[in-house]
Amino acid sequence: MFGTSMRREHIRPIVAEERAQVADAVQIIDKLTQEGHRLTTPRQAIIKLVAPRHDHFSAQEVWDEVRERYSGIGRATVFRTLDLLTELGVLNRIHTGDGCHRYTVCETKHHHHLMCVECGNVSSLEAAGIESQIHRLASDAGFDLITHHLELVGRCADCRARGASTTISR
Repeated sequence: MFGTSMRREHIRPIVAEERAQVADAVQIIDKLTQEGHRLTTPRQAIIKLVAPRHDHFSAQEVWDEVRERYSGIGRATVFRTLDLLTELGVLNRIHTGDGCHRYTVCETKHHHHLMCVECGNVSSLEAAGIESQIHRLASDAGFDLITHHLELVGRCADCRARGASTTISR
């Protein structure tokens, strides 16, 4: 960009030397193959991009990065791969107030999210006490709970301190 030439990588499988630096990617790839899904080279490339991320990212951001770094991967492949990784429990899909989704690479332990409607910050929240209540509510309703996602939407302490105001529909 801006007069510099960007080098686009050709898509290739992860090689042994890279395994140490992308251990999370290897775990994701193992999960994908254990569940019987094909390990295509484009899927590997997408996994290599998202696995090391510690932020909350959109599908569009992944697509933008794929376009910069690789040739031959379509937009639909990126979106379908993110959907598949979410289905496999490797990514969390976070529903934002604007109707868009953001993703995070799953933490090893179960957690929930606090989402700020002002700045867009998403924080992990461990709420061990609520887990038993959720399971009891499901059981009382005769519901066989497989998993659940809890997203608390509001304003973070920083935005409240700045006096930002948003009307939140309840």
